Amino acid sequence: MIGRVGNTNKNQLQSDNKESLLSRLGLSNKKSSKKLFYIISSIHIVIVIIQASGVLPVELRAVTGIFEIGLSIVLSYRFGYNGMTLSLITNGLASMRLFVISRQINEVVVSEAGHLTGDLRIIADSASGLLVNLSAARVAVMIVSIIVAYSYEQERKYIKKLEWLACVDGATGAYNHRYFQTRLEEEIAQASLRNGSLALVMIDLDNFKKYNDTYGHIAGDRLLLKAAKIFMENARQHDIVCRYGGDEFVILMPDADSKNIISMIKQIRKEFTGFLNTEEFRIHKNEISLSVGYSIYPWLARNKDDLIIQADSALYQAKNMGRNNVRIYRDVFEDIKTFFNSDEQQLLGGLRASWYGLGKG
Repeated sequence: MIGRVGNTNKNQLQSDNKESLLSRLGLSNKKSSKKLFYIISSIHIVIVIIQASGVLPVELRAVTGIFEIGLSIVLSYRFGYNGMTLSLITNGLASMRLFVISRQINEVVVSEAGHLTGDLRIIADSASGLLVNLSAARVAVMIVSIIVAYSYEQERKYIKKLEWLACVDGATGAYNHRYFQTRLEEEIAQASLRNGSLALVMIDLDNFKKYNDTYGHIAGDRLLLKAAKIFMENARQHDIVCRYGGDEFVILMPDADSKNIISMIKQIRKEFTGFLNTEEFRIHKNEISLSVGYSIYPWLARNKDDLIIQADSALYQAKNMGRNNVRIYRDVFEDIKTFFNSDEQQLLGGLRASWYGLGKG
């Protein structure tokens, strides 16, 4: 059981300098020992479990700071205002020795409940004493374990960053077109399983090409970046904002009803108009506006291809109305087919399929 370190050991620990610590580590070669000491000192936090058989390898399991080390021992740590608190959850802890080595060697405070507090640097259980039995070989194994764990974590972070870069548009910070296609399939499948819905909102920056040609690509990039930021800030937590291409953006809205969709679009248009009223854009605010079109699966669209085509068609209708408009998809062929007889309706169905690129029915 880990308890409070005795005052004698505590005072002795506080007064130890580097040389005495090296002696406690059992390192005879002073030059190599000092080098080893500085390697250890450069590691911010080291967690080591020591048994009679030696040091157990440390495997870093997650970026959250959770380590899994044999015999069902789980060590988790967090940083507080006055230092570090280490919570211990363990089975069979009495037969083990725990050491935490950090940049400086100061005091040790181990509460009876197993929580380690204060300006924590070295911890030892009451049965083991301090680092008396820790040989140079064991320290070397410890360093290798830490380096392996650190390398594993760095590689994991690097891979995660690459994955993130692969799905994000570098100019705007929104997700890119490839990620949109992947998530669209996933969200359609999820909506189908839960009998839910998926709205696809398409947004186009009216007159962006003219603006870009007039004021330059740097100004155009700033406008795209600001627009994307407004879209992302006003989307719901689980909505997915992507750059579809050029000056077109899309927002996937799982289980959104018309009220959710209209509310978001209104807020986006309001904030975008406010942005255009800033000093930077005031002189040419009338050139830029937003046209929006959307459709909803499965209420209007039967599949993902339908959903894209319908949202794009609604966007086209909004721009055709003079830009700066919002339209939900409506099948114009369905609207007018009642004016035709059955033979003409069959021909109309073929024309509809050709127009929208859809199958009949």
